[in-house]
Amino acid sequence: TTMDGNKESGLSDPLIPRHKHKCHYKHNKNLHRAFECNRYFSVFQLLMVLALLYSFCLQGLVSYNLYLFEMEPDYLCKYKNSDIFVECKTVDLERAVEWKHDTAHNNLNLDNWFTRLHFENIEKWKIGMIGTLYFVGYIGGSIYFPRLADIFGRKPFVIIGGFIQTLFTLLLMVSNNLIFLYVNMFMIGIASPFLASIGYNYLIELIPKEKQSMVNSLLMAFDAMGSMIGILYFTLISANMNYFILTISLLSLLATL
Repeated sequence: TTMDGNKESGLSDPLIPRHKHKCHYKHNKNLHRAFECNRYFSVFQLLMVLALLYSFCLQGLVSYNLYLFEMEPDYLCKYKNSDIFVECKTVDLERAVEWKHDTAHNNLNLDNWFTRLHFENIEKWKIGMIGTLYFVGYIGGSIYFPRLADIFGRKPFVIIGGFIQTLFTLLLMVSNNLIFLYVNMFMIGIASPFLASIGYNYLIELIPKEKQSMVNSLLMAFDAMGSMIGILYFTLISANMNYFILTISLLSLLATL
């Protein structure tokens, strides 16, 4: 027994208070036990949580707003035996003698891939391949890399995924043909599980168990705002998609660093 009459706990280190014996390093066999003993966020944890929240939410902004990048503009068409222009769609252009963009609805005429790559002259299935290849890449990245992250650690894969996504998102700004666009979207798809799957698990592991539900709710709420962010940007800020993509890329790079 000790001098105060209590039985010896097996931890006789005089530098460790008796009420702290249960938090001695010999008893902390897992991460959650260590969190229970400390019960606070360090600066490192706070910065990592914020960075991973940014990374998780940013990785979906391209896919969530893909429909805006491919949205067709409004047209005015002039048909045979007529001298006036009337509203028309892409499917009507072949029958028109002359057509032009409807500049009276500039908020609907975006500077996007449809106008840059002249999607009105491209078969629909080729346009659909843009999104398809993103999800093919996502599936490919999800099959192999999460298991490697379990073996070699999550942090390197989160960093690698952040750099890959930043690079190929930036290249979307200069994609001047479908093949280049296909490659970029496929690579962004491969990088997405690095952040959405591996990064998510890494984030949850960095926080105490009792705070995981709160952080997970915030994560889902921010992620769900991805489509709304694109709509607000194109409605209130600019019709040019390049500034939107550049902002995503710079924020992604900042979160990765």
